[in-house]
Parts: sequence; structure tokens; C-alpha cells
Amino acid sequence: MSESSELPVSRKENDRQAAEAVDYYVGRWCGDIYLTALDLFSRVKLLRETPIYLRDDLDIISGGLNRDGDPGIWIGLQERTLTSSMKSRVIERFDLSNDYFIAPNYNFMPFIFAHELGHVIQADRSFERIFGAINNELLIPETNYAAYVNSDVELNADYIAAVIVGNSEYGIEAGFMPPAEEPLRWREWAATHPIPETIAANS
Repeated sequence: MSESSELPVSRKENDRQAAEAVDYYVGRWCGDIYLTALDLFSRVKLLRETPIYLRDDLDIISGGLNRDGDPGIWIGLQERTLTSSMKSRVIERFDLSNDYFIAPNYNFMPFIFAHELGHVIQADRSFERIFGAINNELLIPETNYAAYVNSDVELNADYIAAVIVGNSEYGIEAGFMPPAEEPLRWREWAATHPIPETIAANS
């Protein structure tokens, strides 16, 4: 998954500058998450090509391909963007302490941003070689929340987020361990990380 070949200095500098911007505009530690994703998934060209949009007219965070097939990560800047259900899902899926419920919002953003990077990775040509085939059906959380969070697309993105965060400086400092399961076994990780309380609260 990770390659040890040296990058040109210009590429490294561009990555560093991009990470600094992500850290400043998206959230604390998110630059670290971005650099970790680039390192772990160095064959995924779409990661570097994907723009990040900050939108003060949105109250959602979304990543992957839009309706026109263009890649992007859209970060809503409205105050209600980071909802209690998102926090609950992060805490439960990633086995975090309930103390996170009262933690500052920036403690959640590394997981959420890594999840959206996961959707970008899903859109890359190399995805199936790494993770195998998945059901790409996109479900609407408002229609059936349980089906949405348990869909292949969402579960796989959560697994990718766990891999990225677990290998990042943030994850190391927070004591968060990456999954023991290899990428092709991501469904096994998902099966052992259910979120019944979050589903019950949103059903």
C-alpha cells in the first residue's frame, strides 16, 4: 500500500504546502491526515488531483465524485455542519472514549476528513486492486440511515479512515491503532465495529 521511493523535492514541497493549508482551513491535524494518506496510498493519483472546497453555504461534509463525475471534497462551514450523529458515529465506529462527546470539534475532524479522503480513493482506478470490488450504490441517510451507514461505500470509507488515522501522528498521539485486517479484509473490520446506538438514535 505504501511505497518507499523518494519523491522529487518539488513534489514534497507541494505536499507540505498543501498540508499546511488543509491544517489551517479544514481543521487541526488534518494536514497530518492528508500527508499520511498520500504516503500510504501513493499509487492513488486522484488524492493529489482532488481539490478541497470550503463552502459557507453548506452544512455538510462530502467527498468523492459529484454528479458531473468531478472529484472533490466539500467542507461546509456552517455551525451545524458537525452534527451530534456524526460525532456519535465517529465515537462508536472507531471505539473512542465517550469523553469525546464533550471534546472540541477539531478532535473529530481528522476522522471525518480521512473518511472523505476514503471516498476519493474509492473513485480512483487503483481502488479495486487494493480493496476488491464493492457495491457503489449511494444511499440517502434521511431515507434509511441504517442502510446508509452499513453500505459498502460508507463502511469501506470508515475502514480507510481507520487506516489513515491509525498511521498518522495524530493517531499515534491519541493512542488510536490502525486495523489489523489487511485491505482486502476490510469487511471483517467493519463487522467488528458496528454502531447500533448511533443507528437507533437516527432511525
